[in-house]
Amino acid sequence: MPFWKHENTKALEDEIKEVLHEMSSLGVTDPDYPKQMAYLERLEKVRAAGHSRPKLNLNHVLFVAGNLVGVLLLVGRDETHLVSTKALGQIIRPKSE
Repeated sequence: MPFWKHENTKALEDEIKEVLHEMSSLGVTDPDYPKQMAYLERLEKVRAAGHSRPKLNLNHVLFVAGNLVGVLLLVGRDETHLVSTKALGQIIRPKSE
C-alpha cells in the first residue's frame, strides 16, 4: 500500500462494496435505488478526493532552490572572510498572492 493512502481507505472500500451489493439485490425500478445511487456517488467523490496528491509548482521549487543557493553562498563567504556581510537583507522574498 502506498504511503499516501489513508488508513480509513479499507473502510471506505468496504462501504462502497456493500452499497454495490445492496444495489445489485435491488431492482432498478425499486424506490430505494436512486437513494443508494446518490450515496454511492458521494462515496466515490470521497474516494477520489482521498487519492489526489497536491502537485508541486516548478516556479516555487526553483524559487526555494535559488534562495537556498544564495544562502549557502553567503555562508561560505562568511566562513572565508571574517568581515560579516549584510547581504542577507537582499534575499528576494516571495510576494504574497
